[in-house]
Amino acid sequence: MGFDENYAKDFYGQKEPPAPASGDSFLLGGSGNPKAIVPGEEDREGFIGGLYRENLEGDAPRTYEPVLNSFFGGKEYQARFDQDQLGVESLAAARSGASEVLTAFEVGEAGAREIFQSFDDYMQNPRSEETIERTAAETSSSLKREWGHDYEKMMSSAKRVLAEAEKKINGLMETVDRTGLGNDIKFIKRLAFIGKRRGFAK
Repeated sequence: MGFDENYAKDFYGQKEPPAPASGDSFLLGGSGNPKAIVPGEEDREGFIGGLYRENLEGDAPRTYEPVLNSFFGGKEYQARFDQDQLGVESLAAARSGASEVLTAFEVGEAGAREIFQSFDDYMQNPRSEETIERTAAETSSSLKREWGHDYEKMMSSAKRVLAEAEKKINGLMETVDRTGLGNDIKFIKRLAFIGKRRGFAK
């Protein structure tokens, strides 16, 4: 499927979907834990303080359509209004990929909404390079204090979830890095918890 350059510039900040990001410039950069997904393998143990209790985000909904509509609906409408067929197709592919990822990881509705709200915030208001660097240091310091010796495991868990999602949503990791979302502490915690339930935090 082709990709409209004007749409790509608006969505990704460049004329074509970028290759997955790599390296250590951002907290969620790189490919994460190479451990393969094993169906049914989960780690349900919660963290002290209740921040990572299993019921934090509720059960996975029967359908993610309301959540997906809240993020993609306006963008799809604009693409149709502009008669941007390639943009419409690209958004449809991203929506389908997001649905597959949410379903595969059995993300609760509250967690899914939080993730898309974070994306909306950072895509509409990308952080400056200075802010991104400062936030990376602050977030890393806070998580090291909170997670202690589990820091590397939980960061690896978050990275792996993002890497798995990238397989279904082209350019996802670059968008996370470019906007600064990859250093957002709530976003990292959410992904880390999702991955921990799948056994990634080992």
